[in-house]
Amino acid sequence: MDSLRAEDRTPEVSTRDIDALLRHLKPQQREIVRSISLNGNSIRETADRLKTTEGAIRVSLHRALKALSLRYRSSARAD
Repeated sequence: MDSLRAEDRTPEVSTRDIDALLRHLKPQQREIVRSISLNGNSIRETADRLKTTEGAIRVSLHRALKALSLRYRSSARAD
């Protein structure tokens, strides 16, 4: 049986673009996004290192990712 490969629609984002987006976050949000989303640390590891609760990390991560999403979408439309 022949099959077609699905097209990858994930946009290519460079390290420079990621750094530019992260600069718009508060320092702690930036650290949380880097720790979990980029470095692969768990929420628990990040909370322990930053001396805060897992719940606070989850809330901050959610808010940071939402802010990044909005900024990325608005910059993509401007291009």
